[in-house]
Amino acid sequence: MPAKRNKKTETPTAPPLMLADGAKRNLVIKALLTLCIVSLLMDIGFIVSPVITKHEHVKWESWPGFYAVFGFLSCITVVLTARFLVRPVVERKEDFYDD
Repeated sequence: MPAKRNKKTETPTAPPLMLADGAKRNLVIKALLTLCIVSLLMDIGFIVSPVITKHEHVKWESWPGFYAVFGFLSCITVVLTARFLVRPVVERKEDFYDD
């Protein structure tokens, strides 16, 4: 008969990581690359297509890859804003929940 285990003193084990398996990780990377390539081809199609036109309001909206660069810079801005402006407001001391 196995010995009883004390659940209070036993350290919990973390669940396995979702992408720890190499096959799953490769599948996700291939899916993301495929989506990027499809998006790029669609953008190129809009550039060379005489039928489909973009209705840009300012000159730089017609530059190839403008929205990709704009989205990337916007994402960086959101992350930096959260890190330097929001984090000090919501951050607690390391021993905040200690008894």
